[in-house]
Amino acid sequence: MEKIQNINVDPSQNEWKGYTLDELRYRRALSLVKREIGRNQLMNSVNDVKTRVSDNGIRGLMANNSLMKKMKLTDYVLLGFKLSNVFYKLWRRNKR
Repeated sequence: MEKIQNINVDPSQNEWKGYTLDELRYRRALSLVKREIGRNQLMNSVNDVKTRVSDNGIRGLMANNSLMKKMKLTDYVLLGFKLSNVFYKLWRRNKR
């Protein structure tokens, strides 16, 4: 199959007649491949998160283990305070 060239469409030119069937098939196949690759990347990301959570509990959701080991008690307190503020604002918004 010959390589399909990109067609620059200029509105002032009326000579462009559209895509051929081969070009349409190629573009459809290309979009299906891109969609499949995106789906596989998403599934790999979800599986990585599931593995981290199952291995490390809730700590696996927040960051990698090396960062969590370096956190001090004050970091945990500040993180908890910020999360509680977020949840309080959401609760107060839904209460109205």
